[in-house]
Amino acid sequence: MKDDFDMECGRAPSPAAPEETPRNIVAVGDVSGWGDAAERPAQSDSVIFAGFNEVNGGLMSLLKPAIILSPLVALDFDCTDLALKLDAMGFSGSYIAVADLPRPEMVEQEIRSLCTDLDFGIVAPGDLGLTL
Repeated sequence: MKDDFDMECGRAPSPAAPEETPRNIVAVGDVSGWGDAAERPAQSDSVIFAGFNEVNGGLMSLLKPAIILSPLVALDFDCTDLALKLDAMGFSGSYIAVADLPRPEMVEQEIRSLCTDLDFGIVAPGDLGLTL
């Protein structure tokens, strides 16, 4: 099944019925923005990369992710942009922004005040085994 994913960037689900193997994690942002291959979340059966503009109701229905993962700030969006988009879509999983901040609770509080139904948190890259 072909869809709107960018095949050349390795963001397409496997050709075998995607509905049968839902992705658990969608890592949002330009793949190169996550750093060198050794430093980014590994794309696997449970992790798939998607661009900010690819995050829509169709993608959520197709992949049924439990977790959305993104950098706090990327080239074309930040966590507020993505949080608002996910909240508007009624995303019921967890959204985790990755950043090394001295006081992440300040940003978490701001996002939670804007998106009251969204499960949002910030984790340091080292907590995920990343070196962004």
